[in-house]
Amino acid sequence: MKIYFYLTYTENEVKIKGKEENNLNEVFEASLTLSDLTKMNNIFKLLNTTKECCDFLIKIIKNKKLKINKESNKLIIFLIIKNFITENEEEVKIVLTPKILDTNEIIGNYSIIIKELKNEISILKKENNDSKNENISLKNEISTLQKEITNLTNEYKSFKDNINNIIDERIKSYKEKEKEKEEKIEKEIFYDVNNSSILTTTEEKLYFQNLIECKNLSLLYRASTDGSNAEDFHRFCDKKGATIIIFKNGKNRKFGGYLSENWESLGDWKKDDNVFVFSIDLKKKYKIKKDKDSYYCQKKFGPKFNGLGIDYSGNILGAGKFCEENLTEYYEVNEGYQQYEISGGQTISCKEVEVYKVEL
Repeated sequence: MKIYFYLTYTENEVKIKGKEENNLNEVFEASLTLSDLTKMNNIFKLLNTTKECCDFLIKIIKNKKLKINKESNKLIIFLIIKNFITENEEEVKIVLTPKILDTNEIIGNYSIIIKELKNEISILKKENNDSKNENISLKNEISTLQKEITNLTNEYKSFKDNINNIIDERIKSYKEKEKEKEEKIEKEIFYDVNNSSILTTTEEKLYFQNLIECKNLSLLYRASTDGSNAEDFHRFCDKKGATIIIFKNGKNRKFGGYLSENWESLGDWKKDDNVFVFSIDLKKKYKIKKDKDSYYCQKKFGPKFNGLGIDYSGNILGAGKFCEENLTEYYEVNEGYQQYEISGGQTISCKEVEVYKVEL
């Protein structure tokens, strides 16, 4: 079992990190104060600073005067230190506890080990050059270290490739789960709403569907396919009970209104205290004030709520047919309401209308 050790110090403590050669995703750590070290062995009483302690420990480890044991997932090092009074060698036990590293730390540790091996080679080469006689032992040690660097570099590259593959797989898995989640949600959206020509996103469809609690929403009328005259609207939608309507205008705004009574071709202004208008874009809903005229019934006019709707006879999808007035007079609006915030203007072209029957 080969262990790499890294020692650092601050004013108050010495930190020891240990890493197994083939377990670079985990580090073992211990933090020791001067007081802790003094209790371990008398020699530390001669050292005045954590720097001196750190240098002393580094020297022991580099000279390999230590034994290593691993038990209960902890790493234990026994430093062999000579007692300066008795001159007997003593074992100083230091327990390092494990810590799981993240990817960046692992990659960083590879880099540190490679760098330290290169430093060792540099030192050995200098020692070899300083020696007058050829030192076979040093050359062999340098060669061994260079092989270690090559192996470690290859392992480092392989590790990075594996990490990238894992990340790619996780991204793929995440996208697949998100797709499954969206498909599941789409199955919960009423069939006709899912096929809306106005509502294009799952978020829009869910918001529209949840505006009113009901068993189903079924399409009664679409202006672009069922005829865009006011008479066409009434032919498909009159006397069908509760309906919820959605408009799309020339500014690409999406909004509409709900009626719990019947649309009719004969009459004038009518009351329905359950009426509300809404904005898909703003995610806002505005309830009609009590006892206010709330919707208009006339065969020459398309769907019209008080303050919001088709305000002119003829072709519903004609230019300038949609009108929005100041809603504060008719609806319970939120604080900060701005005039024309639903449609974006007083008179705008209408691009599409869809009417859904509400099955309560």
